[in-house]
Amino acid sequence: MVNMDVDVEALKLWRRDTGSRPRIALDIDSTWAGVLPVIIDNFNKAKGTNFTVEDHIDWDFKNLGSDYMEMMPFYASAWINRWREISFLGDLSLTIELTKDYYVSLLTTRSPTSEGVTGGTVDTMHEWIRLHGIDKILPPAQICDPKQNKAKDFDYDAYIDDSPRLADTVMQMPGKIQFLVDQGYNREVKDDGKKIIRVQDANHAMRLLIEVARGTIVSEEPRMTIKLKKC
Repeated sequence: MVNMDVDVEALKLWRRDTGSRPRIALDIDSTWAGVLPVIIDNFNKAKGTNFTVEDHIDWDFKNLGSDYMEMMPFYASAWINRWREISFLGDLSLTIELTKDYYVSLLTTRSPTSEGVTGGTVDTMHEWIRLHGIDKILPPAQICDPKQNKAKDFDYDAYIDDSPRLADTVMQMPGKIQFLVDQGYNREVKDDGKKIIRVQDANHAMRLLIEVARGTIVSEEPRMTIKLKKC
């Protein structure tokens, strides 16, 4: 069980300082879309291995005997050929509540064209978004082209994302925070509960944001111990 400390007072100060309607970037891969099991399955079928999602404890896949670039075709294949199998990890009703207090947008890093290691995945990503009714409540996803920019180049106040590399960047960005979606491959990130707030999943982050905006507790089934501490 992972212990998650949230500095509530620091979060309240961030909410106050960012203005009336902070901008929230919601990541897709492994944050709202359960793509990793399909990637691992593609890899196992190609390599004759038997890895599980729990075995993936290194962002660059080195512990699987691979590397980030080698895994990208398996990622692309998951989105192009098996996108209907990618599970939806979010909660639309909770997201609707979040949009009442924040500007929320999907932000994903992938090639916007058919070129590159993530090329050809945008159209089926939009199909996946429509399949789960996400397009009914959120604006079209913003595409971060890895050849031209990074997630930090977009003007958001908070990121809900599983990336440990983004966490390193956010630590250097004044006024910005990241809700780090807990994964085995980002456990080495030092989450201080202020700028980097480790959360169980995207829904956990949304509940925290709603609670801070409204001063009320959003009920849920208890699934993980969370320590709330003040400055």
